[in-house]
Amino acid sequence: MAKTMLTEPQGKLKLIVGLGNPGARYEDTKHNVGFRVVDALYEEFCQPDSGVLRPTHTSVCNALVLQTMWHDTSIILAKPMTYMNNSGAAVAALVKRFEVPLSDLCVVYDDVHLDIGVLRIRQKGSDGGQKGMKSIIQRLGTTAFPRLRIGIGEPGGDLVDYVLSEFSADEEIEIERTINRAVDAIETLVRDDILTAMNKFNVTVTSNQYGGYAFQYPVKKHYIYTVSLNWQLATSLHADIRRERLKSQTHLIKPQGKIKKQTAINAVLNAIQLCEQVQAEMVPTDAIQKTDRSPVTVADFGSQALICKAINEVFPDDTIVAEESAQALQENAPLLERVADYVNRFSQAAAATTETVCEWINKGSGEVGPSFWTLDPIDGTKGFLRRDQYAIALAYIVDGVVQLGILGCPNLPYRLDATDAERGCLFVAIRGQGTHLYTKTGELLEQVYVSEATHRFAESVESTHGDSEAHGKIANALGITDPPVQMDSQVKYGIVSRGEASLYIRLPNPAYPDYRECIWDHAAGLIVVEEAGGTVTDAKGASLNFLTGKRMSKNRGIVATNGKLHQHVLKALSNQ
Repeated sequence: MAKTMLTEPQGKLKLIVGLGNPGARYEDTKHNVGFRVVDALYEEFCQPDSGVLRPTHTSVCNALVLQTMWHDTSIILAKPMTYMNNSGAAVAALVKRFEVPLSDLCVVYDDVHLDIGVLRIRQKGSDGGQKGMKSIIQRLGTTAFPRLRIGIGEPGGDLVDYVLSEFSADEEIEIERTINRAVDAIETLVRDDILTAMNKFNVTVTSNQYGGYAFQYPVKKHYIYTVSLNWQLATSLHADIRRERLKSQTHLIKPQGKIKKQTAINAVLNAIQLCEQVQAEMVPTDAIQKTDRSPVTVADFGSQALICKAINEVFPDDTIVAEESAQALQENAPLLERVADYVNRFSQAAAATTETVCEWINKGSGEVGPSFWTLDPIDGTKGFLRRDQYAIALAYIVDGVVQLGILGCPNLPYRLDATDAERGCLFVAIRGQGTHLYTKTGELLEQVYVSEATHRFAESVESTHGDSEAHGKIANALGITDPPVQMDSQVKYGIVSRGEASLYIRLPNPAYPDYRECIWDHAAGLIVVEEAGGTVTDAKGASLNFLTGKRMSKNRGIVATNGKLHQHVLKALSNQ
């Protein structure tokens, strides 16, 4: 962040401090809910149609600070960089620096004494065992300042391990809803006063047998007043408008962004388990040929069923454009029974009938539109059959721009050249947030980056998938003399993203000059490379167009590089 001079607040003033721990390691932990509320407030207070001045980021008082105006109030948002247990040092410095009356301070933090989904606003109180609040109270010398507590649930074991762990998928959905309500609560506190906010938001929200929610009493004048209803309807209209407004932005939308990420990760991890089980038990009849003569297996169908089911449960209105359909299964009863058996082993739900499994698979029969998921349940089926490389590729696209990409690579080692490296990893990329590498059990390993070295390039194993002769000529023109890394599937994007190849090239086979690539074969890989610092275009340097249907009819060929090489590759191609 740029270091700029802070302006002196004018008129009414509110200092909102969210507590957490700095660094990627703690980003999604339960202890960082305060940080997440401040991040959500940033997006709310900085919408161009709300009359808000654009903010200035700076680092001051051992905190990241954002200053802006909201209506007639100076808003200061802050995230202490002192780690949770020493939050008081930053908060005391902020209060002194801006001469903030303690009645105009509000500290937002996690509370293990409240269930997930519960908010509590108070004018004063003890620290309740929360180390960050304990530090603040000690530094300020008083308990008389407002705070907003976010329930994260009570630990069943060690407290430290619990607060430094991430939320489960279901908990993540609930906490995003709670953060959304917290934003509304703080807006009420700023616009009106703390008593109004307390009256409207200190309510108990509980689930009911119908899968809806019950409010103890009406929360806000623009809530729909009913006792039992779907949460999305119960959420304030203001929050719904905010979500719609953010959909047009180039970053992954909030508050759904983290939910989409976690839903996608969990779905792909689950599909990996199914694919590995199928591969371990596979019999010859588990694979058939489609009408285009390409193979499809029990694992392809099972993977698609699990992923489409997972997405549809959380985002029932989302469109999914996937490779497979259930038609071939419905004409092959023994194969369908096999698929249903595997899906039921890993669906984490009540046993599904063969008809239900077909319905889940066909959730992927959507069409390209303004926003949609695209899925290749097994990219590189021939590699899967050879027990070599394959990928489960899932991407979310908004207005033609890939916002989220997941590549599950069950057979890819953590490091390609390390013979003893563990196998199986997951690439996760979010627009504007980089590409991260996980184990196939979901443990974060590291953020990955492309390499500027020009040591080797990647291409497909199957000769029909590209023009190997042309690929070799391009590599020679670039001074790349090492033999190509030949792999099936979008795994090739993965090794470019982590610097193990500097170029992946896929030119149409001369025998099929009019061939055009399918969107599900490249959407996830594209963002994985781009967010690692690389560049992806077609062979003419045009951006990949994901809005022309299931095939990218306006693009020919694929070039993915470390960025540094890209123009050199395009120039070499133009000379061919």
